[in-house]
Amino acid sequence: MAKGKHSADGGGYYFDQKNERIEEKNDINNDEYYEEYDDEPNITKIKIICALVAIIVIVGVALFISTRGSNKDNSENLVQTNTVAEPIAMESTYEGYKVLGKIKIKKLNVEQYILDSTEEEALKKGISKLYGGSLNNYGNLCLAGHNFDNMFGKLNELDKGDIITIVEKDFSETEYEVKDILTVEPTDLEALIPDENKVEITLITCESASTERLIIKAEEK
Repeated sequence: MAKGKHSADGGGYYFDQKNERIEEKNDINNDEYYEEYDDEPNITKIKIICALVAIIVIVGVALFISTRGSNKDNSENLVQTNTVAEPIAMESTYEGYKVLGKIKIKKLNVEQYILDSTEEEALKKGISKLYGGSLNNYGNLCLAGHNFDNMFGKLNELDKGDIITIVEKDFSETEYEVKDILTVEPTDLEALIPDENKVEITLITCESASTERLIIKAEEK
């Protein structure tokens, strides 16, 4: 039923369409009236509080995501910063002598440059190419070294079947298996004779106070 408001008599009464009085507006003891209107400020406060809580939650989530992303970026940058690029080629000279490559004997903990010189000073700096062609090629590559511990001083500890590695300047490696171990007179040069059908190396060092030569012969695996 539709309702209308009538205030001509100053009483502030509500009437329906048949002019029947239903409720007096100015009744200050009407608890239902004040409860109806007193709830509105409380509802408004609750809405404001909920909105503030929602804003705080959204801002907190955004900060968490931003911080996490920043930490990830920093971690990736740290990894990139600590990454060291591998060299693409070996040094061309060492201590003033031309470098041909390296020799590694893992069993003896030896790793030395192979130098293209037989000078006494070169022998103090590394292993010298005494005779032969290029590294890891057909023929007999003869290498000489002093009997220092970090050079050829422990060759007598090698056994047949042990591995010697020759490293070229581009870091490619070729493994050789020890086939023969000889002790010869300094004038005996038979071990230097090449066999053009093999890829082999011959290691030479002094022994017995330089009165003999220790020779290790190895062939490509």
